[in-house]
Parts: sequence; structure tokens; C-alpha cells
Amino acid sequence: MRNIIIYVLIKNLYALICNEFAYREEEEKMTLKDCYMQMGADYEETVQRLRSESLIQRIILKFPQDPSYQELCQALADGNIEVAFRAAHTLKGVCQNLGFKNLYEPSAELTERLRPLQETETDDLMQKVTEEYNRTVKAIEDFQNA
Repeated sequence: MRNIIIYVLIKNLYALICNEFAYREEEEKMTLKDCYMQMGADYEETVQRLRSESLIQRIILKFPQDPSYQELCQALADGNIEVAFRAAHTLKGVCQNLGFKNLYEPSAELTERLRPLQETETDDLMQKVTEEYNRTVKAIEDFQNA
């Protein structure tokens, strides 16, 4: 009798532990809205404009492979203001279309600073672009891995 009681207790404890892990796993899944919140972007406006969460998801998962940011960094390192302007302008447009206001704003400022196509100080804005780019990519990676 004692063995049966121990068996039932262990079985119930095991079921309880399994349910707790399943609950936590379900609870921790990141939604697209969570992803946008983590990056400081405008989820509601983006869904309203693009009307499809699955479309937005497919597009944002491709964002880390977009070469605009890397081209911008390389062009600034090379002192190529014209290429830097085009890359900043492209990054700005992509961010605007995806509702990444957190990255759009510093990208737009940087684009305007580079618009005259003359050497200018960009370190302060580039630092902000880099911070927001990294924040955005991290949120997307967290979403993808959830």
C-alpha cells in the first residue's frame, strides 16, 4: 500500500512539473507585437497600414540581411559620402515602411546631414543609428528564436 501511495505521489508530482514547464514555454513565446515593443517600433500603425501580420513577419525576418546598414558603415569608414547618403536613405525608407520609428528617426537625421554630399560630422548620429540598429536586430532575433 505504501508503495502505491509513493507511486501516485511521484506520478502526480511529475505531471505537475510537466504542466508547469509547458505553461512557462507557452507563456514565454514572443509575439510580433512583443518584438515591436522590444525595439521601440510602431506595431499598431504598421499592422493598420500593411494589414497582414504574416506579411510583416516575413519581411522583418529578412531585415537583418538587408545590406543598407553595413554599406552605410563601410561608406563612412571609406569617406564615401555619396554612397553613405544612398545607404542611409535606403535604411531610412526600409525603417519607415516597417514602422521601425526607433531606427527611422536617427536614420532620417543622418540622411539629411549627408544630403549635401559634403564631408560632415556624423559620429553622434551614427552612434544612435548603430544603437537602434542593434536593438532592432536583437528584437528580431529574439522573436525568431522564440
